[in-house]
Amino acid sequence: MKMLLTGGQQRRRRGVSAGNRSWYKYREARLLRVDTKTEDIEVLLTYESPAEVTADEEPAVLFKQGYLANDVLYLSTQTEILILAYPSLERLGYISLPSFHDVHHVRPTGTGTLLAVNTGLDQLLELTTDGDVVNRWHVLGGEPWGDRYSPDVDYR
Repeated sequence: MKMLLTGGQQRRRRGVSAGNRSWYKYREARLLRVDTKTEDIEVLLTYESPAEVTADEEPAVLFKQGYLANDVLYLSTQTEILILAYPSLERLGYISLPSFHDVHHVRPTGTGTLLAVNTGLDQLLELTTDGDVVNRWHVLGGEPWGDRYSPDVDYR
């Protein structure tokens, strides 16, 4: 059996302490294919987010999750959604919104939109494949932006 694994290549450690999150810094996102019978591991894709969609000079670039449906692979980074043909990995689509803060999961719906879990803002987003927001829900209930976040501040 072959499996796809998402993750990232960690940066070199700089010393970990309670206040130092450098252990979480990933250099590049990776997509691997693992053959569980032969134990072969193949790197299918390495990826670095463009600087304009990252928060600092050493961002955590990793694929948080992947979802494969009908020969289309949906991958999420902290600030992006990549839509790729599988197995060619040709780019079919790309979404990065100012309100993307730690996108953990993405998957298509039966109506042609995407659902994305935007954990940094406690939101579930329904998006078109062009990146237009169709619906926005606060995962704890109430208004989409809740009491902790503001579209005036957190949408940039």
